[in-house]
Amino acid sequence: MIRYIIPWSSDKNLSGLYNREIMALPNDNDWVCFCDRDTYFPDPFYGVHIEQTIKANPDYSLFTCMTNRVGTAWQCVKDKWTVEKPKAHEDIAKRLWYNNGTEVVNISDRSPISGMFILVQKRFITENRPLKDGLLLGGDNDFSYIANEGLENVGLMTGIYIWHYYRNGILNDKSHLLP
Repeated sequence: MIRYIIPWSSDKNLSGLYNREIMALPNDNDWVCFCDRDTYFPDPFYGVHIEQTIKANPDYSLFTCMTNRVGTAWQCVKDKWTVEKPKAHEDIAKRLWYNNGTEVVNISDRSPISGMFILVQKRFITENRPLKDGLLLGGDNDFSYIANEGLENVGLMTGIYIWHYYRNGILNDKSHLLP
């Protein structure tokens, strides 16, 4: 089972929300996918493709995916930051799936993953530790820190693509974090 959630926390405890949602999963082999509110899967088969990628890569309990815009450049499809046409993003998603399929790159030694897409298995928390409570910012980073502490593999799903509007394309815009 994969539960898809757009996280929001009125009390600004996003990491606590992540913990609660992960622990609410019925089984340790279940998954939750946290996606930012400004993301979109342009591939109509994203669900089955994500399931196939999980099944093909059983040594991973934490994944992220490819995108057009995010602070971690290694997650970005080159030269797509300014592309705004939905059809172009559909084409990118199809091309990445066609070319890469269920391929996963181990990114355990890279900078922390971005919170725009976090796919995590419940056992990741039950066999390691929960995220630090009380974080609005940095909860997404804590997933990577937990992985490093527990020697868990972190995977970049190179065949899965999500279109990320990302602060209207302005990297340093943090106005969405204000009350």
